Amino acid sequence: MPPELPPTEIHDEPYSTTCACGCQMRHIGKDVVETLDYTPGHFTVERHIRDKWACDSCETLVQAPVPAHIIDKGIPTAGLLVQVLVARYQDLLPLYRQEGIFSRAGLAIPQSPLAQWVGQSGVHLQPLVDAPKTGVLAHPVLHADAPGGDARPGCGQDAPRLPVVLRRRGVRSDQGGGIRLRRQPRRPSRPGIPG
Repeated sequence: MPPELPPTEIHDEPYSTTCACGCQMRHIGKDVVETLDYTPGHFTVERHIRDKWACDSCETLVQAPVPAHIIDKGIPTAGLLVQVLVARYQDLLPLYRQEGIFSRAGLAIPQSPLAQWVGQSGVHLQPLVDAPKTGVLAHPVLHADAPGGDARPGCGQDAPRLPVVLRRRGVRSDQGGGIRLRRQPRRPSRPGIPG
């Protein structure tokens, strides 16, 4: 990590420093892990310090568990990953531009690690993508209204909307499933029944 970024030290201690045999453990060392965080406009370093405690009589070693990370043994925190993903997909900011922005903020992160972070985050987010798809495909028919008016030239927002029907037709599970979109014209209103 660059020395000009002041770290925020976070001490992670075990629940108890008393051994199961009843003896008080002594401090024998510590592990230090540094992660990189991003607050809009500047980077910060989180330094996690995990002290090691050992029992002299039964030679038991105790240490706090490693804090959970989205990318195992990686330096980005969840805040930095969120910043990269939101800038990439919500703000449509390519990774090479983010590289330049991060460089001006004080830390040059090349495109290749940024791309790896995006890919690994995508793997972790895949269940959130699959959950709605599974719910939609569980139903034989789903009716929805098109979000806008008719897309033909000359038709404004007052034009009648065309319903969209999502149907699952004879798709086997080994084929991967799918959603077919089919436009259906709106039925003409019958006399006495509002259309």
